[in-house]
Amino acid sequence: MLLVDEPDCRAGVGRLPAINVGLPRTATLWLSHVLAQLGVRSLHCNVGPAPAGVYSCVHPRGTSWRLAQSYKLALEQSNASLVPSWVHSYAAWGDLPWYFAPASFLQALAPNATYFASTRDVEAWLRSVATTLEQPLLRAIHRTNWSCATPPVYGTEIHSPRVRGPPLGAYLVLLEYSHKLFTTSHNIDALELLCSGRSGTLDIPRLRRLMRFTFTEHHKRLEQSFPQITYINPAVDGWLNTTYAVVSRLGLHRHCVNKTLAQHLISRPLKH
Repeated sequence: MLLVDEPDCRAGVGRLPAINVGLPRTATLWLSHVLAQLGVRSLHCNVGPAPAGVYSCVHPRGTSWRLAQSYKLALEQSNASLVPSWVHSYAAWGDLPWYFAPASFLQALAPNATYFASTRDVEAWLRSVATTLEQPLLRAIHRTNWSCATPPVYGTEIHSPRVRGPPLGAYLVLLEYSHKLFTTSHNIDALELLCSGRSGTLDIPRLRRLMRFTFTEHHKRLEQSFPQITYINPAVDGWLNTTYAVVSRLGLHRHCVNKTLAQHLISRPLKH
């Protein structure tokens, strides 16, 4: 455990659940890991294995897809009660599908939540997205009959086990979120712009510009919707100082952090 065994630290962490509304590829898994080491049962829904103490709802069980579909239905109907009840057995939620939900929806779902937003330099984020999320999607497109005439939807055949490689739901959800932000802001269908080339396939330069727009607009939305949010940027503030900031925001003093264990955990931070 990341907490020391002292009387004023034994009560554990308050101000829960902790919800991270930062975009994918901004150290969302790292934050889930830190919270798990604080004794907070953590849920992180995205691609890839999770460290000890963090439940990663991905394939092969398909929980990530089912959660996103239930969550999407709940959003469309503005009914937080439609979110699966098992989600509430976790006290920390990160990555998809939380980052694209309206503040009013999350407040109805968890009235006493503490909000975090993991972030990073926009150029570093774009490189990470291009490497880890964009490329698997493009490889899958080349192996299927996908075209702009039949765009992918999260949970359809392009995300099926028949397509080798990591689950593509993370990128498809991000793309859908980007589409919504752009279309709302410009009153232009983003997918039409991405598919405007003669070949009928995705325009990659435009796709990357859309991702840059998404990063900027997402942070504007957070500033407007979550005035009490705590931003964390380990690449700028350092991994240990960021851990202290998380602990403090959850109602504990920094002396409650086992510094020896913390140094071990952050000496080789999780790739993000």
